[in-house]
Amino acid sequence: MNSRPMIKSYNGNPRLKGVGVAIQWEEWQIKEWVKCKEDPLYFIEKYFQIVTVDHGVQLIKLWDFQKEIVKSLRDESSTIAVVARQMGKTTVVAAFFCWYIIFHDHKTCAILANKAATAREILSRIQFAYELLPSWVQHGVAEWNKGSFLLENNSRIIASSTTSSAARGYVINFLFLDEFAFVQNTIADEFFTSVYPTISSGASSKIAIVSTPNGMNHFYKKVMEAKAGTNGFKLIRAIWSDIPTRDEAWRVKMLSALGELKFSQEMECEFLGGSNTLISGTKLKSIVVDRPLATTSTTRFYDHPEPGHSYVISVDTGRGTGNDYSAFVVIDVSSLPYKPVAIYADNTVSPMIFPGLIHSMAQKYNKAAVLVETNDMGEAVAMALHYDLEYEETIMSTDGVISSFGGRTPGLKTTKRTKSMGCSALKVLVETDQLLVRDYDILYELSNFTVKGPSYAAENGNDDLVMCMVLFAYLTTQEAMENLTSDSAKARILQLKQQKAEDEMIPIGFFSDGTEVVEEILHF
Repeated sequence: MNSRPMIKSYNGNPRLKGVGVAIQWEEWQIKEWVKCKEDPLYFIEKYFQIVTVDHGVQLIKLWDFQKEIVKSLRDESSTIAVVARQMGKTTVVAAFFCWYIIFHDHKTCAILANKAATAREILSRIQFAYELLPSWVQHGVAEWNKGSFLLENNSRIIASSTTSSAARGYVINFLFLDEFAFVQNTIADEFFTSVYPTISSGASSKIAIVSTPNGMNHFYKKVMEAKAGTNGFKLIRAIWSDIPTRDEAWRVKMLSALGELKFSQEMECEFLGGSNTLISGTKLKSIVVDRPLATTSTTRFYDHPEPGHSYVISVDTGRGTGNDYSAFVVIDVSSLPYKPVAIYADNTVSPMIFPGLIHSMAQKYNKAAVLVETNDMGEAVAMALHYDLEYEETIMSTDGVISSFGGRTPGLKTTKRTKSMGCSALKVLVETDQLLVRDYDILYELSNFTVKGPSYAAENGNDDLVMCMVLFAYLTTQEAMENLTSDSAKARILQLKQQKAEDEMIPIGFFSDGTEVVEEILHF
């Protein structure tokens, strides 16, 4: 029995019914209520009102792709929608939430966005439409604030920014992540580690992720997993042409206003990397990542160690203070293409503990050769690995040259020259399919690894895994590399060198006076 006192209106607002107000139901209202409860599409188009620029307040008319979103939100536990800008994606989710809390008791819904103000604005749309509902459709209002509201049926909606502490203290039944592609990768990772498991564990809980693409980040990863059918999400995609009123003239106008790159991303829902990336955008789009065989909180394994295979571990060391990551990539160099088989990244591991982890992984992968970047904290890691742990497969260098037989110091101190050479080598290796990417986090970092002054660096986020790949790529430019690879790899490297020589032996020009053709060929 409800103990709240009866109030005819909420806080003097004549558009909102107070708690405990009895409804004198007419037969048609009962039938209408049942019809609305059974069909969210009917409810939305019959009762949910919005404000439009051209026509003011009016009922929403759903396009086909919006109906598909509504049906998925009703029938599926997890929905992810890639939707172009200016498509009404947020409005349709707001309309569904309005239906959901009215016709479902004791439910808590959370609207999370990259900014708290954005989440509150979505909530305000729901509140606006709720105020315009007939009183017999409404429940009484118990709380009505800018960041949340609670109805008499004990269903509520809260609005907040997407953080690891979002919605703390609530049992969430329905979670909506708006424009999730624009949430920072680190925050998204923390969210899915700390918040998502508690929400997804409920038998009837639901989650919806809706966004326009914004590079190859965490949202891209979720979309690709959904496309592959590996994460349980129902995938919906809607581009500009899914609104029938938009014609070629509209496309030309928007293309002119946005430019080709922005139009591709925001209107055609293409997942593009940043501009001026080390790896070409065309290549980045074609890269397919693999599903790990096993995953821990810090490590992803793609292949087990194989007898007779040779491995190299490239290492980038962070400070362990929660910012940059200590990372390493284990790469199978037994044959071409080279391929990562294990990925490690942790931004809290102490540099004192890190050498032991590297040593354990190196032992696991057939006593892999280990190349440590010795800038900053990396020098201590390389020293500990080589001298304290007495790991004989630590790669040595002298003045930037990696030696097959000895060297003055463990690891490699990167300079502008070595980084430039490593970047150039990495570009060639990846774009000619001599080095696979395989891992989503590496792909994401590559998509943000852009020109910064005379070099390359992360446009946003971290580039620790990419620097591991750059370090490895530099190693491949050194003669010492041939001692680390198997006979099959050496043969393939020789073949590629021969092919390059043959390619350079093409005719460089044709000259004719009408009687003869002279062909000049370069020979080695």
